[in-house]
Amino acid sequence: MAIASVGTIGNGVSSTSSSSFTLTTTTNALSTSGDLAILSVATDNITTTDGATNDHTSVTGGTGTWTKLGEYTNGEGAAAAGVTTSLWLFQSTGTNAIGTVFTINLSGAVVDKASTGFKYTVGAGNSLQPSATEVGIATDASNGYGSASFSGLSSLSRLYVRALGKEANTTTNITASTSFTRFGAQVRSRNNAAAIACTGEFRINTSTGETSNPTLAVSGDTAAVFAALEEYTPSGAQTLTPSLFTNTNTFYGPTVSAGSVDLAPSLFTNTNTFFAATISQGTTLSPSLYTNTQTFYAPAITVGGVSLAPGLFTNTNSFFAPAVSRGAVTLTPALFTNGQTFFAPALSFTLKPSLYTNSQTFYAPTVSQAGQTLAPSLFTNSQTFYSPTVSVGAATVLPSLFTNTNTFFSHQISGGVIAPSVEQGFIRNFAANFTA
Repeated sequence: MAIASVGTIGNGVSSTSSSSFTLTTTTNALSTSGDLAILSVATDNITTTDGATNDHTSVTGGTGTWTKLGEYTNGEGAAAAGVTTSLWLFQSTGTNAIGTVFTINLSGAVVDKASTGFKYTVGAGNSLQPSATEVGIATDASNGYGSASFSGLSSLSRLYVRALGKEANTTTNITASTSFTRFGAQVRSRNNAAAIACTGEFRINTSTGETSNPTLAVSGDTAAVFAALEEYTPSGAQTLTPSLFTNTNTFYGPTVSAGSVDLAPSLFTNTNTFFAATISQGTTLSPSLYTNTQTFYAPAITVGGVSLAPGLFTNTNSFFAPAVSRGAVTLTPALFTNGQTFFAPALSFTLKPSLYTNSQTFYAPTVSQAGQTLAPSLFTNSQTFYSPTVSVGAATVLPSLFTNTNTFFSHQISGGVIAPSVEQGFIRNFAANFTA
């Protein structure tokens, strides 16, 4: 069965401040599974900016389900200065005789509120769903409501329906868009300059899109929501694989595809044996290396150079605690004479013989206080070691340069024949004259 229009179901208005109001059906009961109603709602705005909003929070009442198709607000910068319009779909699931009350709930209290509804039918058990995102438009001080369009849709029979709200005191009917039909008479909240007017228009057609652009010879701020709805057959309750949602122990069971991956059930159902299936056969581990933390070689012996941790001296449970002491190294005979006890549970590596036969060599390079090794050059090269100790300033010269005169002047007297001086010749001549 195709989509078909039936007629109006009634109007609802309110002009007292409240956060809800009602529409009571006066024509066209909604009593079969194929009966639908489209509700156009217009009120004073609560949100003060233009755009998609949620001032109209829900519609309740009747036997069936309500779906919000869209909402748009013309905010005008202040509450109650503009208009908010929303579009709703009601799917009847039982008897909704004339006189059924629908309640429209708002996010806050406003004064002017109006609504109007129209009945449609689809195939028994079918419903309507949006073909595309709704189109919301706001216009300021306009006679019309602005143009809104859908295009590029797949060619299907659809109900194109638009909810129209205007801040205006009028009951004048709109001039519907080409090939569109208006809901019925224009509805206003009250006969007052601050009133809100509400109506709608629709077209049922097989097409890839439609354009709505109704006119009204009354100026005012407007907000409108345009939807394209197509008929579909609900598939009923969805069947989901229970293990994915209800049994956390087997959550990943259905997600493992067939192939080379073979996961044992224990990975999912018994957390205590989670890793049981991840150890392949063929690996032999020496239990003492892993299960007995007191064993000497578990933390200390690695492939390559042997490094003994300080724990050999501070932990009495360590293997060498009773045998190795600070200072002279004394090895007890039991370390070497009883091979069955020493190597059987702990060693899985081969150590060079020198580690055991030469006690002086064994401990000297490997055991150091706090594990620190100082390079010998720090102590044997005096030129490097003391270089930072000479500071810039007066230099102190060794005392021998000043206190030993024999040494100080020794290098200033040169060897050779000493020539006679004038004084010596004068003395000899004086002595000869005196003798004569």
